[in-house]
Amino acid sequence: MNHMINKFCKDHNSRHVIIGIVGPFNSGCSTIANYLSNDFGFKKISLASIVKDRFNNMDKEFLKNNQKKFGAFINIDHKRQVLQSIGNFLRYNNGDIRPYILSEIVNSKIKLKSNNYVITGFRRPEEILYFKKLYQDQFYLLGVNSTYEDRLSRYKKNSIKKFDKEIFDFEDLRDSNEYPIPKYGQRVQECYYHADYYIFNTNEDKKDPKDSIGGFVKGAIHNFLNCISSKDPSAFIESNEIGMAYAYLATINSKCLKRFVGAAIFNADERLHVSNNELLSVGYNSPPEKGTKCDQKNGCYRDNLKTKFKCENCDNEILDRKFCLYCAQKIDSKITLPRWLDECKSIHAEERAILSIAKKRAFIGNNLVLYTTTYPCYLCAKTILEFGIRKIIYMEPYPMASSKELLTGNVIEVIYSGISPKSLYKLSFGENLEKIPK
Repeated sequence: MNHMINKFCKDHNSRHVIIGIVGPFNSGCSTIANYLSNDFGFKKISLASIVKDRFNNMDKEFLKNNQKKFGAFINIDHKRQVLQSIGNFLRYNNGDIRPYILSEIVNSKIKLKSNNYVITGFRRPEEILYFKKLYQDQFYLLGVNSTYEDRLSRYKKNSIKKFDKEIFDFEDLRDSNEYPIPKYGQRVQECYYHADYYIFNTNEDKKDPKDSIGGFVKGAIHNFLNCISSKDPSAFIESNEIGMAYAYLATINSKCLKRFVGAAIFNADERLHVSNNELLSVGYNSPPEKGTKCDQKNGCYRDNLKTKFKCENCDNEILDRKFCLYCAQKIDSKITLPRWLDECKSIHAEERAILSIAKKRAFIGNNLVLYTTTYPCYLCAKTILEFGIRKIIYMEPYPMASSKELLTGNVIEVIYSGISPKSLYKLSFGENLEKIPK
């Protein structure tokens, strides 16, 4: 199997390669890194190891007594929260914010002339961009995703102490960048969208429960290695990559101040396979042509609404229904919060794609497939069901729970796996589109 990497080095003037891996909590980043290390001879490094070294040499009382410096709530008995806080502290650096500092430290250990490397533990986009800028076509980022159920199952299996689903949900929420607290804290969701290739890590195809990864995932890793070692990566482009590329391209039209989302609807065959590329419509998130627009001066309308709801414990705005993301206090169930996405001024990408078909009164079959760069909100999920879409392929690493509950069992849901749309355009047209979904 090493011939793939050896071929890569030969085709690139004997230069070696660095593969970064990023994904949600318990998606399997470390497991895939171990596979690359054990089966392909990659040297493994983790940004988290830098943080762990600092943790082992740091006074725990200092952590507890200096929570404001770390910019986050710390449960001193919960190691992962403490490690996250130390990472925040290193990036903050007493006011001299350096969000890429962990990449700098790790890079000092790399000797690329003699080894291939796999790096895990990315939590900030600046950490990724540091390596992309420094190593350019020698650095590839692999995005790993799993279903919520699979990730929760792994967390439960690996829990040293008593399993606590609420802790998992809280950490999942803090890892994403939906609510950026603190400013120099975790941004896993944004990191994920910088990937060059995506792999769906599923538990379903493991022949032996003791196996760390199944045949589907191994095959996806081999496809990825073949793709980056080929002189013609476009030969590996399949219909799913083309479908998601249409959705991704639609994001260019987005006028949203925060998120750029795209969607594309295709007619498919009876197996719901998009083989003939019969594109029906595309959509993007943006306010209606007629009506009040979002503007930089006044900021996001939705964000402005959130400031009206305050946490009773710390007096910061309530951003989530379950927890205060500033102090980790559980939110009183008596407080009625709006569905924030329903308050958005924009027509959502999925909604616009469906409206586009309705406006054209186009003939559509019974086998509709939707590609979306995120995961539908609750409002869009209802519209999708009513419109008769049978399959959704999405990139979002943190699906909305209420939408997932509505769609599961009523449509086929597939986590996108394959070449990143951003890299697809770069490989095919020599361009690197700057506008990525956030």
